[in-house]
Amino acid sequence: MRTHLPWLSQGDIFTAVPVVTVAVRASGGVEANFPTGPAVLLNHDCAMDKASKAGKPNIKTLHFCRLIAVSVQDDARKRTLRESGITPYEVMYLGECGSFGESFITISEMYPLPTDYFAPNAIEWPNHDQAASGDRYCTPSVNGDRIGRIDEDQVSMLRNKLNAFWTRLLPKE
Repeated sequence: MRTHLPWLSQGDIFTAVPVVTVAVRASGGVEANFPTGPAVLLNHDCAMDKASKAGKPNIKTLHFCRLIAVSVQDDARKRTLRESGITPYEVMYLGECGSFGESFITISEMYPLPTDYFAPNAIEWPNHDQAASGDRYCTPSVNGDRIGRIDEDQVSMLRNKLNAFWTRLLPKE
């Protein structure tokens, strides 16, 4: 895990955003809840850097997966998670995630959250060493608490897993 940037980036690990949980009631109906919890931002960076003339990000929806603790999994599942590469496509092992401990995400549980939840602005960061000159970045003004972001190798794996999960196309090696 590495330090998060001031703007939103793919792989940001949030401490508390609405997390969608859905359950089937005994009556057969469906119940949805939205407690806050830790989650990972899945949108690609290039989807978040487009801005309107008014200085607001154009992106309307951000996609997240909640963090799931490895510690509550059975031993076989823990082993599978820790040894996984591109397969299984549906899950992504993240390793240690600060105070949340060893974690993973399940891509099939991805959910949308309106970008407005973060009241973002498209801001230039001219003095930031990772910002491109003249570019504006989707920067949250509220609800942007993050503990870090996944490292570059994990971002690459996340992109490959998302592609493989949705299209079944594997990366060329």
